[in-house]
Amino acid sequence: LETGLWFFLLILAAASAAVYLLIRSSLLIIGSDWRFNEWRRQRRSIRARRQTTRGFLALAQGQWRRAERQLRTSAEASDTPLINYLAAARAAYEQGKPDATDELLKAASQSTKGSELAVGITQVQLLQSRGQNEQALAVLLRLRQQNPKHAYVLKLLVKTYQDLEDWVALNDLL
Repeated sequence: LETGLWFFLLILAAASAAVYLLIRSSLLIIGSDWRFNEWRRQRRSIRARRQTTRGFLALAQGQWRRAERQLRTSAEASDTPLINYLAAARAAYEQGKPDATDELLKAASQSTKGSELAVGITQVQLLQSRGQNEQALAVLLRLRQQNPKHAYVLKLLVKTYQDLEDWVALNDLL
Protein backbone atom coordinates (compact mmCIF):
# COMPACT_ATOMS: atom_id res chain seq x y z
CA LEU A 1 0.00 0.00 0.00
CA GLU A 2 1.54 3.27 -1.08
CA THR A 3 0.41 6.57 0.45
CA GLY A 4 1.77 10.03 0.87
CA LEU A 5 3.55 11.06 4.07
CA TRP A 6 0.84 13.55 5.06
CA PHE A 7 -1.94 11.01 4.58
CA PHE A 8 -0.01 8.52 6.75
CA LEU A 9 0.47 11.11 9.53
CA LEU A 10 -3.25 11.98 9.39
CA ILE A 11 -4.23 8.31 9.71
CA LEU A 12 -1.73 7.86 12.58
CA ALA A 13 -3.13 10.90 14.47
CA ALA A 14 -6.72 9.67 14.02
CA ALA A 15 -5.80 6.17 15.22
CA SER A 16 -3.97 7.59 18.26
CA ALA A 17 -6.97 9.76 19.16
CA ALA A 18 -9.31 6.77 18.79
CA VAL A 19 -7.14 4.58 21.04
CA TYR A 20 -6.90 7.38 23.65
CA LEU A 21 -10.67 7.90 23.67
CA LEU A 22 -11.26 4.15 23.91
CA ILE A 23 -8.91 3.76 26.89
CA ARG A 24 -10.25 6.91 28.59
CA SER A 25 -13.89 5.89 28.22
CA SER A 26 -13.20 2.37 29.46
CA LEU A 27 -11.40 3.79 32.52
CA LEU A 28 -14.34 6.09 33.14
CA ILE A 29 -16.79 3.21 32.85
CA ILE A 30 -14.99 0.97 35.33
CA GLY A 31 -14.29 3.89 37.68
CA SER A 32 -10.53 3.70 37.87
CA ASP A 33 -10.22 7.29 36.65
CA TRP A 34 -11.74 8.37 39.97
CA ARG A 35 -9.44 5.99 41.83
CA PHE A 36 -6.41 7.36 40.03
CA ASN A 37 -7.33 10.94 40.95
CA GLU A 38 -7.88 9.89 44.57
CA TRP A 39 -4.51 8.11 44.60
CA ARG A 40 -2.82 11.25 43.25
CA ARG A 41 -4.52 13.41 45.90
CA GLN A 42 -3.38 11.04 48.66
CA ARG A 43 0.19 11.02 47.33
CA ARG A 44 0.22 14.84 47.27
CA SER A 45 -1.06 14.91 50.87
CA ILE A 46 1.57 12.40 52.03
CA ARG A 47 4.31 14.37 50.28
CA ALA A 48 3.08 17.60 51.93
CA ARG A 49 3.10 15.94 55.38
CA ARG A 50 6.66 14.72 54.88
CA GLN A 51 7.79 18.12 53.70
CA THR A 52 6.04 19.77 56.67
CA THR A 53 7.85 17.43 59.04
CA ARG A 54 11.18 18.20 57.39
CA GLY A 55 10.36 21.92 57.58
CA PHE A 56 9.64 21.73 61.31
CA LEU A 57 12.83 19.78 61.88
CA ALA A 58 14.79 22.44 60.00
CA LEU A 59 13.05 25.12 62.06
CA ALA A 60 13.96 23.37 65.31
CA GLN A 61 17.56 23.03 64.14
CA GLY A 62 17.84 26.70 63.22
CA GLN A 63 18.04 26.16 59.46
CA TRP A 64 15.79 29.11 58.71
CA ARG A 65 16.05 29.31 54.92
CA ARG A 66 15.39 25.61 54.44
CA ALA A 67 12.53 25.65 56.96
CA GLU A 68 10.85 28.62 55.32
CA ARG A 69 11.09 27.08 51.85
CA GLN A 70 9.76 23.67 52.89
CA LEU A 71 6.97 25.01 55.08
CA ARG A 72 5.86 27.55 52.50
CA THR A 73 5.71 25.08 49.62
CA SER A 74 3.96 22.39 51.62
CA ALA A 75 1.36 24.79 53.05
CA GLU A 76 -0.93 24.74 50.01
CA ALA A 77 -1.21 20.95 49.91
CA SER A 78 -1.21 20.53 53.69
CA ASP A 79 -4.22 19.70 55.84
CA THR A 80 -3.15 22.48 58.22
CA PRO A 81 -1.88 25.39 56.14
CA LEU A 82 -2.22 27.84 59.05
CA ILE A 83 0.45 26.06 61.09
CA ASN A 84 2.78 25.85 58.09
CA TYR A 85 2.41 29.56 57.30
CA LEU A 86 2.94 30.61 60.92
CA ALA A 87 6.09 28.49 61.22
CA ALA A 88 7.34 29.77 57.85
CA ALA A 89 6.74 33.34 59.08
CA ARG A 90 8.85 32.58 62.15
CA ALA A 91 11.65 31.25 59.89
CA ALA A 92 11.45 34.32 57.64
CA TYR A 93 11.61 36.55 60.72
CA GLU A 94 14.73 34.75 61.95
CA GLN A 95 16.36 35.45 58.58
CA GLY A 96 15.65 39.16 58.95
CA LYS A 97 13.06 39.29 56.14
CA PRO A 98 10.20 41.46 57.46
CA ASP A 99 8.38 41.68 54.11
CA ALA A 100 8.30 37.89 53.73
CA THR A 101 7.20 37.59 57.36
CA ASP A 102 4.26 39.94 56.81
CA GLU A 103 3.34 38.17 53.56
CA LEU A 104 3.33 34.78 55.28
CA LEU A 105 1.25 36.10 58.18
CA LYS A 106 -1.26 37.45 55.67
CA ALA A 107 -1.34 34.09 53.88
CA ALA A 108 -1.88 32.37 57.24
CA SER A 109 -4.80 34.65 58.00
CA GLN A 110 -6.40 33.93 54.63
CA SER A 111 -5.75 30.18 54.73
CA THR A 112 -8.03 29.29 57.63
CA LYS A 113 -11.29 30.82 58.74
CA GLY A 114 -11.20 32.07 62.33
CA SER A 115 -7.41 32.26 62.49
CA GLU A 116 -7.19 35.97 63.27
CA LEU A 117 -6.36 35.41 66.95
CA ALA A 118 -3.53 32.94 66.27
CA VAL A 119 -2.07 35.12 63.53
CA GLY A 120 -2.39 38.22 65.69
CA ILE A 121 -0.64 36.60 68.66
CA THR A 122 2.20 35.42 66.43
CA GLN A 123 2.47 38.87 64.90
CA VAL A 124 2.63 40.46 68.37
CA GLN A 125 5.35 38.04 69.49
CA LEU A 126 7.44 38.84 66.41
CA LEU A 127 6.91 42.58 66.81
CA GLN A 128 7.90 42.44 70.48
CA SER A 129 11.05 40.53 69.71
CA ARG A 130 11.91 43.18 67.08
CA GLY A 131 11.42 45.84 69.75
CA GLN A 132 8.45 47.36 67.91
CA ASN A 133 6.26 47.67 70.98
CA GLU A 134 4.04 50.46 69.62
CA GLN A 135 2.97 48.30 66.65
CA ALA A 136 2.54 45.32 68.97
CA LEU A 137 0.31 47.45 71.21
CA ALA A 138 -1.89 48.40 68.25
CA VAL A 139 -2.36 44.74 67.29
CA LEU A 140 -2.99 43.78 70.92
CA LEU A 141 -5.65 46.44 71.37
CA ARG A 142 -7.44 45.17 68.27
CA LEU A 143 -7.18 41.58 69.54
CA ARG A 144 -8.46 42.62 72.95
CA GLN A 145 -11.50 44.27 71.37
CA GLN A 146 -12.33 40.98 69.63
CA ASN A 147 -11.39 38.75 72.62
CA PRO A 148 -11.67 40.83 75.80
CA LYS A 149 -11.11 37.98 78.27
CA HIS A 150 -8.44 36.00 76.47
CA ALA A 151 -5.76 35.32 79.10
CA TYR A 152 -2.74 35.23 76.79
CA VAL A 153 -3.74 38.44 75.00
CA LEU A 154 -4.01 40.13 78.41
CA LYS A 155 -0.62 38.74 79.44
CA LEU A 156 0.98 40.08 76.24
CA LEU A 157 -0.73 43.41 76.83
CA VAL A 158 0.72 43.61 80.35
CA LYS A 159 4.21 42.83 79.01
CA THR A 160 3.86 45.46 76.28
CA TYR A 161 2.72 48.13 78.73
CA GLN A 162 5.69 47.26 80.96
CA ASP A 163 8.10 47.50 78.03
CA LEU A 164 6.61 50.85 77.04
CA GLU A 165 6.63 51.95 80.69
CA ASP A 166 3.01 53.04 80.35
CA TRP A 167 2.12 52.68 84.01
CA VAL A 168 -1.20 54.50 83.77
CA ALA A 169 -2.51 52.13 81.08
CA LEU A 170 -1.15 49.14 83.01
CA ASN A 171 -2.92 50.33 86.15
CA ASP A 172 -6.18 50.74 84.18
CA LEU A 173 -5.76 47.24 82.77
CA LEU A 174 -5.21 45.75 86.21
